[in-house]
Amino acid sequence: MAYDTLEIENHGAVRRILLAREAQRNAQSQQMLDELDAAFADTARDDSVNVVVLGQGRSFFRWP
Repeated sequence: MAYDTLEIENHGAVRRILLAREAQRNAQSQQMLDELDAAFADTARDDSVNVVVLGQGRSFFRWP
C-alpha cells in the first residue's frame, strides 16, 4: 500500500515506520491515523517482521 503521511522501510526482520509530515512537524491528522492503522495491520500479517520501529522522520529520528 502507498502512504502519503508515512514512510515504510524493511531492513531484514525490522520494519521502520516513519511519520512523514515534517512540514507540519508531524502533527497527527485523521489521514495519518488511518494510515498508521493500515500500516500496523499490514505488519501484523507479515510473518517476516519481528520488530517495528516507529519514528518521527528525518528531523527527529536518526537511523544508522
